[in-house]
Amino acid sequence: MEAFLSVLVENWVAIAIIIVCVLVAAVVYFAALSRMERRVKKAWLEVYETFLSRADKVPLLVELIRDDIPGVQALIAARAATSDMARPSDQKRAAEKAFEEALGRVLSEVALHPSLKKNALVLELLKEFQVWPARLQTAIAGYTRTLRMYRRVALGGQPEGYGEFTY
Repeated sequence: MEAFLSVLVENWVAIAIIIVCVLVAAVVYFAALSRMERRVKKAWLEVYETFLSRADKVPLLVELIRDDIPGVQALIAARAATSDMARPSDQKRAAEKAFEEALGRVLSEVALHPSLKKNALVLELLKEFQVWPARLQTAIAGYTRTLRMYRRVALGGQPEGYGEFTY
């Protein structure tokens, strides 16, 4: 025991340096982990905001087309169902699918309606709704990429596809 204590006393500087290095490495690791966690949350927020931006444009579209197009009431009901965040996940997916179908029907009717095709605001909304799936896929890809990097650093990796968001 005395030999061990004498080694500690003689090499206290080296031991202190090793302890400080381990502590610095731990602080750097957790700072990087925290940064990556913020990036994952920011990427998810982008996906969420992409969904919201589309849903927020529906009332404007409904106001512009009024009752000229069949299926508007179904679109309004489907949008209301998707905004209910307290539903279970499978019900949310079903509501989102119903919204997609109702929106697709209304948009195809709007594209064919002669008086609405002359309205510049309606045409602009149609373009935005056409671009929306690509924007969503880009946001989802960014989220998935960020989540994979976070898992690699935080957990040493996960099985492929584990917990990824798909649409």
